Amino acid sequence: MDNNPIWDFIEEQPEILQGILKCYGREKIFIKGVKKPKKIIITASGTSLNAAYTLKPFFNQIKDCQLIVENPFQLRHYHTLLDEHQADTVIIGISQTGKSTGTMDCIKKANAHQIPTIALTEALDSPLAKLANHVVKMGCGPEDVPPKTKGYSATVLTLQLLVLTLLDCEDQPLIAEYEKCVNDISEVITASKLWSENNSHWSKAPTLTVVGFGYNDGVAKEGALKLLETLQIPVMNYDLEEFMHGPHRTIVEDSFIILIQTKGVGEVFMNNLIEFVKSKTTNYLVISSTNASDAHTIQVKHYPLSDAWMQTVIPLQVLCSYLPEVNGINPAAPVYGSFATTVGTRVE
Repeated sequence: MDNNPIWDFIEEQPEILQGILKCYGREKIFIKGVKKPKKIIITASGTSLNAAYTLKPFFNQIKDCQLIVENPFQLRHYHTLLDEHQADTVIIGISQTGKSTGTMDCIKKANAHQIPTIALTEALDSPLAKLANHVVKMGCGPEDVPPKTKGYSATVLTLQLLVLTLLDCEDQPLIAEYEKCVNDISEVITASKLWSENNSHWSKAPTLTVVGFGYNDGVAKEGALKLLETLQIPVMNYDLEEFMHGPHRTIVEDSFIILIQTKGVGEVFMNNLIEFVKSKTTNYLVISSTNASDAHTIQVKHYPLSDAWMQTVIPLQVLCSYLPEVNGINPAAPVYGSFATTVGTRVE
C-alpha cells in the first residue's frame, strides 16, 4: 500500500541506530546533576514498556544498582517506591510521544518526593519532557503511526546507553557488537520480506503465538503487540518456560506460532519446543541465530551480548506490515482515532 509508511520506518532503522551509536560514542548521554544511583525505576506503557522488558536480562546482571521495570498503573497505585524521597534513586519515564498520562503521573509523584526524574522521549517539547528534571531524546525521528517499529528499536538502544552512562559501566564490548549488528539489519529485512511473500496465508491466521527467552522475551512481547495491533486478532505471548506450563495446550494443527531461537540458557528448552511444534502444525516460523534459513526459518547472526534483539525483532515488524496488507488493511491507519484521549491514557 502506497499510504503505509511503516515500510519506510522499518527500512530507516539501520541509519537511526547507527546515528544513536555515533552520538553516544562522540559525547555519550550526559545527565547533568544526577549522581550515580543505587536504584533505577523505569516505567512506561505499550511499546516503550516492551523496550524496557527487552533489557531486563541486562539490568539483572548489573551489580551495585537495583533496576525495576514496572508499568505506570502498578507503580503509582500498588507500590510504595514513589511515596517518599529515597536517596540514590532515579526514575526514568519513557514515552515516545511524551503524552502518556500514566507515565506523566509517575513523574509527578516522584517530583513531589524529590526523586530525580528523567524523561526518555522523542518529543522534547512534550508534556512529559516539561515535567521531568532531565530529558533524553529517543533518537528515532518522527513516527506518526499507531504501531511503532523504529521507535521500539531506538528506545531499547538509547535506554541501554542511558543506563550505561548513569552507572558508568564498561561499554566497549557491547558497543562494538551493536556496531556490527546494525550492519546486518537490511539483510534481515530482505529475508523477512521474502518469507512473508512465500507465506501470505499467515494473513488468515485466527490467532498467533510468539515465544522467546532472554532479551527475546521482550522482543516476543513487542512482536505480539505489533501483530495484535495490525492484524486485529488475538495474539498470545509467554516467556519460553511459562509457555510450557499450560499455554502449550493451544498448539494444534491450525496453530500459527513464532519461536525466537538463540543461543543461551534457554537453547535446549527452545529446541525441544520447536521439535514438538513441528509434530503438531506446519504453520510455524523460527527466527534463529543457530539454524540456517529454510522454509520455516529466518536466520539471524549470533550476537552473544545482546541476543541479537536488533535483528530478531525485524521479521516480526515486517509481518505486522505485510500481513494486514494481504487482507486489505492499512496497518498504519488508526482504528479508533480518539481512543487514548477518550479513555484518558494520553493527553492531546
